[in-house]
Amino acid sequence: MTEQVSNVLWNVTEPFTGKAQGQLQGTVQHIVTEVLVSKALRFILKWENRGFIELATIHAVSQPFLGGLFFGDNIRSLGQSPSNMEAATDGAKQTPAVLIAAYILASAQKGLHLPRFTIRDLGVTLVSKVVSRVVANNLYSSLSGPMQQATIAHDTMVAIQKQNSRIVGN
Repeated sequence: MTEQVSNVLWNVTEPFTGKAQGQLQGTVQHIVTEVLVSKALRFILKWENRGFIELATIHAVSQPFLGGLFFGDNIRSLGQSPSNMEAATDGAKQTPAVLIAAYILASAQKGLHLPRFTIRDLGVTLVSKVVSRVVANNLYSSLSGPMQQATIAHDTMVAIQKQNSRIVGN
């Protein structure tokens, strides 16, 4: 039982305390990209406006779940030059993690409840995840070496989470 509790703590903190070089920076880059794309899409499409802090918190809480709920083929690291369709697919596969994070945060505010996501909630999350992964894919080659290494470290973390997941692991 003690080992299981420590594993939960380890998994929750891993995105922010990982020992892989650049992992923390990769996690922060990932969150910043997600928040900026989400804010831009919400503004352009006149969807529900959420604050930067709220979006950043949701995406930060989603980090430990990205690989654990990543169904299908493994993530294609941006260092492997995936096509935009592959990047979009990988972005879409990260949607459940964000929905879980949103539910966790809503439960912290309201208490335990049945999750209720509207079609608009699902659409905003899905489109934001797809677009942000495609944007990151297209910007990858223009990033500095350390930023590219950080992006690869984050993608590697997601792959390791997926491999170790009891739900979707290999």
